[in-house]
Amino acid sequence: MLGGILAAAMVGALPVFLVRVLNDAAGTDFPEFYEAGRHVLEHQTRQPNSILYYYLPSLDVAWMLVAWMPLKVAAVAYYAFGCVCWVGILCSVRRYLLPATPRDDQTVVLLCAGLLTAVSAVDNLLAGAFHLLMVWLMVAGLGRIIHGRRGGPALLGMAIWLKLLPGIAIVYLLLKRRWTAAAGSVAMAVTLDVGLSVGGYGATQARALHAQWWKAQAVGQLTAILERPTASSAQSSRNQSSPAVARRLLNHRPIFVSDRGHIYDQMIDRGASLRKTVAICYGLAGLYALVGLAMSQIRTRYAAVVYLLVVIVSAAIVWRKGYLRMEGLRGSSKCEG
Repeated sequence: MLGGILAAAMVGALPVFLVRVLNDAAGTDFPEFYEAGRHVLEHQTRQPNSILYYYLPSLDVAWMLVAWMPLKVAAVAYYAFGCVCWVGILCSVRRYLLPATPRDDQTVVLLCAGLLTAVSAVDNLLAGAFHLLMVWLMVAGLGRIIHGRRGGPALLGMAIWLKLLPGIAIVYLLLKRRWTAAAGSVAMAVTLDVGLSVGGYGATQARALHAQWWKAQAVGQLTAILERPTASSAQSSRNQSSPAVARRLLNHRPIFVSDRGHIYDQMIDRGASLRKTVAICYGLAGLYALVGLAMSQIRTRYAAVVYLLVVIVSAAIVWRKGYLRMEGLRGSSKCEG
């Protein structure tokens, strides 16, 4: 019954997706991705100001596989592909994350998980984004590596190529001394990116586009967040972490309005250079990540003590340095967003 409901939800949402695509309505990025692929087909270069500019230049080339079809046909094909990815994620979770669970219980758990995520998947993820494919490749790749099956590094490398976020799995593999799997995953991501870029743009233009991507996105977005006095709408939506909400409550400010009260903003406002701020933030992020990964190797009761100490020490430093208070900082006289 639950499986029938999931299938009905996927089929029933297809007409809505087509209406969105044909009218370029909100809720789907597919028309922009499609046009970016068409631009590469017709001009052998990236479409200026495309939404795909946030990703590696080779992603535009990959979208040529979709863009050669008429828009209506491409939309149906891509939606069906998204549904396959969604089902693939559920199957990979059952195979690699729930191997010790009785099979009947596995089915119930996964179908319930599918229903709980149905609204988000049908309304957004199937409607143009390729996050489902990334998650499927990442779960399946890591699962195959851990269980000693072939093809794991290739799948994980494809996930890293789609979005760099799954690259954190490389750190995990290195800590587990899976040197071959880590190297194979990185090699797959690099091979896909270089091969598609050179094949689609040529070597000279591919190199220039990667340099442009690095300057505008990898470095430029971080610089904009740190230096811009007001946040864009996209940055505001990512400006709602738990510490930020707690800080706004303590300072009697609207909790869902972005501001310049984050630690990196305050470091800039207090005179730290951008290079120093970036180095400290990356260093702290790496330190916390290493602590979290190290805790996976010890008993839970000991890990809980370490986590508690980390939280207490971090909170004390933040409090003593005054990073929970916003008086005297640039932009503290009013809420900005």
